[in-house]
Amino acid sequence: MRYWDGRGWTDILADSTTVLRPDRASLSQPGPSVGSMSGRRPLTRSFFLVTQALQGFLILYMGVQLLGLAGSLMLARFLGDIHAGSDVDPSQADTIDRFNLVASIAAVLVYLCCIVLWLVWLHRGYVSDRVDPRLLRHSSGWAVGSWFVPVLNLARPFGVHSDLWRAALARDPRAASGDPRPGWLLPTWWGVWLANGFLGNLSFRMSGRAFADDGTAGYDEMITALRVEWVSIAVAIASAVLALLVVRGTTRALTSQPTATVPQPHAPASTATPSATTPGKVSSTG
Repeated sequence: MRYWDGRGWTDILADSTTVLRPDRASLSQPGPSVGSMSGRRPLTRSFFLVTQALQGFLILYMGVQLLGLAGSLMLARFLGDIHAGSDVDPSQADTIDRFNLVASIAAVLVYLCCIVLWLVWLHRGYVSDRVDPRLLRHSSGWAVGSWFVPVLNLARPFGVHSDLWRAALARDPRAASGDPRPGWLLPTWWGVWLANGFLGNLSFRMSGRAFADDGTAGYDEMITALRVEWVSIAVAIASAVLALLVVRGTTRALTSQPTATVPQPHAPASTATPSATTPGKVSSTG
């Protein structure tokens, strides 16, 4: 007879005439969770603080983008007055430049905070005990690191977030199928995110040429650069709105589920079902 240690059959043999009964305490103990069996971590208060901070900074990012849009519109109006031959106050140009400089610095700082908070939030959710690790195709290191690898960051982060969403909802009884999907949200967010990166880069390059210190650019080129910037700002705001929905949806999926559990190993076919799960108190014919 072999002992059952609570996780699997051991090679320890016992007298075949000995049949040990479980005690009441052992029967009341829950099975091992993902966290206890594979080192996954529970969601703590810090996770929710990070989530709240991330949502706040995403909203703040929308605000600074609107601030940049206001500065860009002021510049377009100023250039239009000059092009139309209207009298303008030279000091107005300095005021607009300072306004746009402050808006740009604020946008960069808020964006960097969003990046840091996003990666911390993603990592803590990815390694938590609220997901089924069997549905995660990548390690927690790659879940974060894939954002920084050229070319790979065009697709891998989307797969990471999709896996996290499915793994969090894998045991949701409300999911009719065994493979819950995020629907339109994740693909839409990722497509808008990629478009935001492309338009932001294009706007930066066009503005650099149109407003270069050499003064060779004409009015039409400046206005075209500003219009591209307006589109870029609109897409950036849309990307932030969708990112906010992704954070809320994923967090809701993580927190609505009980701690995931790993199925108990079954006894070998040639053995009998154990009469207890307490280590050292179960025997079976072997």
